[in-house]
Amino acid sequence: MHRIDSFFSRGCLFLAGVIIAALPAFAAIRVCPRCGHELGAAAVQCSHCNASTPLPPAPEPVRDSVEGCTLTPDGKLQFIDGKIVDLEIEEGMSVGRDGDGDAAYYFFRNAMALQLLADPSRDEGRTARLTELIGRCGERGGGVRAVCADCNGTGRAVLSGGTTRRDTTRLVASSLPCQTCSGRGFMIHFGAINERKYQIGQAWSRYMLKQQSRLFTSVGNAWLPRTIENRLSATQRAALKRATADACADCAGIGRTQCRRCSGRGLVPCSNSKCDRGKVRSVSETGISRTKLTQTKPCDVCGGRGTISCSACSGQGSVLCSKCDGRGFPPSCDRCGGQGVIDCSRCKGQGVSGGVPCSYCAGDGKTECGSCGGDGRR
Repeated sequence: MHRIDSFFSRGCLFLAGVIIAALPAFAAIRVCPRCGHELGAAAVQCSHCNASTPLPPAPEPVRDSVEGCTLTPDGKLQFIDGKIVDLEIEEGMSVGRDGDGDAAYYFFRNAMALQLLADPSRDEGRTARLTELIGRCGERGGGVRAVCADCNGTGRAVLSGGTTRRDTTRLVASSLPCQTCSGRGFMIHFGAINERKYQIGQAWSRYMLKQQSRLFTSVGNAWLPRTIENRLSATQRAALKRATADACADCAGIGRTQCRRCSGRGLVPCSNSKCDRGKVRSVSETGISRTKLTQTKPCDVCGGRGTISCSACSGQGSVLCSKCDGRGFPPSCDRCGGQGVIDCSRCKGQGVSGGVPCSYCAGDGKTECGSCGGDGRR
């Protein structure tokens, strides 16, 4: 008898456990208030009696201990905590004060990407501040202003003319702008582009090591706390990747590549075959004795400098990157149109499959584009 009681006791406990485990599933079932017919999770009208069955109001977002972020009821990230963006800005300010403007740029760019996940109603001026800080990081191409060699900084055209002594006179035409610098008096020389690309690459390495030391994890080129990474939707991941997409491989995001003709100097040897370091020798005969007289005068072509502006790069030392047409980034992905996400192939972008959230896209309705990996670039 004791064995029978024990058997029934264990059976009742097992049955109670099954019922308790099934309660959430039963609680999720919706029925029509008019006819009692079972409804789908997203149905707004009864398929049996056509009664209107509005969806229950969505529960309020909850605050979670994950870095103070706002989460959806199913535990996904809704908004990132603005303090995370603030800390990223402070990291950039810190390395910027140490003189590492290139690494500071990467921190500010990452902060701008994280700001895309923050509540837009609580911007608190972060976007405007980041825009200013990124601009203060300076010209990414490393351009340097140099005095125009043709007009010597005047911005006016220089005319050459001969005299009775067969030498050259250079006159400044105040009414005509210099054709080389378009009247500005200076040229933007980008220096050794390859050296600038090396500097940018080293700054990225320093930035990446710093983020790893903070125990951050990467989503594409974006970095964020590890506790948040697994709560991102496909759309949020794509937003981070788009904002930090890889620059053009040929120009490292500068938009220009080093001129091959002048090796980045902006100047080439004088085209006058008789010019020797800016001087031209002429031989003439004088008097009855036919004495040969050798004279040296400045070259008419280079004005005595021995070099002229490189015609291939207009004296800038670099040319427009042919791979990205100066944009600094590869073209947009053809499949997703640069968005980084496409409609889920299983639920067709609805986020619901069979009346329940789609398991393939976790109810987001979007998946990362397989062609670009989510960054929207080819």
